[in-house]
Amino acid sequence: MIQPNEKLLPGNVVMWRNRFYTLTKGDIYSMDYLRNFYSPIPLTPEILVQWCGFKQIAGFYELNTDNLIILFPMSITGVLSIMDAGLDSINIKCPDHLHTLQNTVYFLSGKEMPVNIPNN
Repeated sequence: MIQPNEKLLPGNVVMWRNRFYTLTKGDIYSMDYLRNFYSPIPLTPEILVQWCGFKQIAGFYELNTDNLIILFPMSITGVLSIMDAGLDSINIKCPDHLHTLQNTVYFLSGKEMPVNIPNN
């Protein structure tokens, strides 16, 4: 279940009725009533590579966006490094769930991170 303190945005991918589901604006509007029906999707190497486009490079999973480089450690736990085009970086705790990673990328870059959901 998605916790009340977790922020959800249109475009976030969650589980709903045992299927992968991309939230819409209407879902966010109705969130007070629907929150108990959604479950977060834990981040795994498969999701990073196959869904989000990360590449395995030198002990990390790396994603290059238009203006960010995101580095996940191979263990998917610990510290996530995010660098901008000028190579200024921040290090944060690795997110545990897909929607949290999506929100982190959005808040830092102003752009949505594409997620290609496999066929259900």
